[in-house]
Amino acid sequence: MHRARAYSLCNARFMRWLLLLVSLPASAAPLEMRYLRSENLHIADQGGAINWFDETTLTLDLKSDGTLVGREAGTSREHNLYDRYTTEELQTWTQQWSGRWKQSGTTLALDVVLGARTCTHTKKVSDGKPEQLTCKTVSPKVHFDCTSTQVAVQTPSPTPDKRDVWQCAPTGTVELDRTPTPWTFGKTSCVKTLGGRGFRYERC
Repeated sequence: MHRARAYSLCNARFMRWLLLLVSLPASAAPLEMRYLRSENLHIADQGGAINWFDETTLTLDLKSDGTLVGREAGTSREHNLYDRYTTEELQTWTQQWSGRWKQSGTTLALDVVLGARTCTHTKKVSDGKPEQLTCKTVSPKVHFDCTSTQVAVQTPSPTPDKRDVWQCAPTGTVELDRTPTPWTFGKTSCVKTLGGRGFRYERC
């Protein structure tokens, strides 16, 4: 009798523990965004040329408890070549993000909070000394609405490869300085966004 009652009590406790374990959400795989823009503009009548180069990497770790941790690093450069002089602006930055996430079917909501940030911005004219400029501000809190969609990824073959991605756009009026948007994350593998005149995509 006592053995049967003890066995029943242990079994009930085990079932409650198993039910709790099953109800916990599984950790989502880290989301990674890579953005690259390399673009040239030649001014008519040999008036000069402008080159833009922007590169950003952003990784979000989505935790099983609904929190997130993000890391971002970026470089933005504009080089102007004229007949008598040149100018170059260079900005580099790193940012830490935290916050919460929630997925509902084909939508994903991100509430991100800016943490530690480093940023340097310089401007140089010809062979002169670089001038230190001020980086623009970044909003301390930003909400992103993400939609599930597909993008065509460039491949060596004539037929592009379709990839499932999250495309995340900020809502309201926010300041992100030179962080590109939308944030585009490949769901199962990294997808690189090629910016400039429109968006194209390729494998990371």
